[in-house]
Amino acid sequence: MRLKIKPGLFFLLAAALLAVASPAFAGEGPEYAPGISAYSLKDGSVYMGETKLDCEVFSVPAETGDIRYWSAFGTSASDAVPEAETGVRFFASDGTCLTFVPLDSEYEAQTVTFSPNGKRFVLATGSGARPDVFFNVYGEDAKKIAEFPGIRGDLQWAGPAHFVFTRIGDDIREGGSFANLAYGLRLSVAMFDAESGKEIVLKPATDTRNYSLASVAADGKSVTIIEDAVESETDWGDEDKIKQSIIEAEIPAASQAEASGAAEYKTYLNARFGYSIRYPDIFAGVREPLNGDGAEFSESSGEYGLVVWGGFNVMGEDGAELLKMARERVSHIVPDSEKSGEGFYSIVYGDDGGQDGKEHIFREYGVVNPEMKAGFTLKYPLGEAERFAETARVMEESLKLPDSGK
Repeated sequence: MRLKIKPGLFFLLAAALLAVASPAFAGEGPEYAPGISAYSLKDGSVYMGETKLDCEVFSVPAETGDIRYWSAFGTSASDAVPEAETGVRFFASDGTCLTFVPLDSEYEAQTVTFSPNGKRFVLATGSGARPDVFFNVYGEDAKKIAEFPGIRGDLQWAGPAHFVFTRIGDDIREGGSFANLAYGLRLSVAMFDAESGKEIVLKPATDTRNYSLASVAADGKSVTIIEDAVESETDWGDEDKIKQSIIEAEIPAASQAEASGAAEYKTYLNARFGYSIRYPDIFAGVREPLNGDGAEFSESSGEYGLVVWGGFNVMGEDGAELLKMARERVSHIVPDSEKSGEGFYSIVYGDDGGQDGKEHIFREYGVVNPEMKAGFTLKYPLGEAERFAETARVMEESLKLPDSGK
């Protein structure tokens, strides 16, 4: 059988998988390392030593990273392949086998979907004739970290560590059907955060509702969902009674947790001045000054920090004046970061790293009206500026003065 390399079967691929070049990261343990070095890709075909294997090879877009091809094979490809070495292998452009994921059968592998930064991937396994599959999630070390039942093709990454998918419930719908299955499925749209290991259900199935993923927005902040609805749960067996519509849903705080290291946001309400703000729950310690004008939040490593403050606007300042005052008291201002309006100001600045040489970013934001003003300063390591951009946005939008739009 002649091999045909099939392009475009990887969905949303980006940079190559990190740390996979070492055999120690292959599959579920180093015992599979010999199965990596024994295999290579030559002229579009997989070889075990000098033996050409009868298996299919799938290509990866050239602009991604080191990984260029993948192939699933086992004993059916050649009698020389040990049963324990059945699975999926990933190859570099020069044909080197980079890593290996073991499977019970080579026919289980359906698709592979990489995260945008290439550090994680999801291997869909199942029967080629069925719509239901298992989404097997692999982390940065190419080891399996989670598994979910889902619908073939209904998975999209929404960020470097979280993806959205159509999830199959544990029970079936009596009297219904789905695709070529003789029974109905309970379908929800869920999100999995690979960093925290948490699954968040965005749209849960009900007795009269099914939800399926249609698409994820380019900015990763929202999803389009297909809703199937019936008047009564006994109507699932009648296609004419199933009404379909399209709805939108926002990616919740769990995805922002990926950026900040937090799983959720908490709300701080200042008892003296009445302003409030949402903040990531990586901050466990809270200390308020005696005058009660704000709070200082801390966490164990000391690499992250948050200070919030508020008070009466006794001098009648506006956003531009507050920005001018901030500019005069800070240094290492990030170019083009200074902004102000009638009711707000923002500025981003850094430090010199101090004695330990670790540089940090400080994002300062404040709101003001004729009666009151409030603000916060968020501190995080210099290398995590991009990751904390979304966290800062959430905090800025949530900062509210009492009895005002801000």
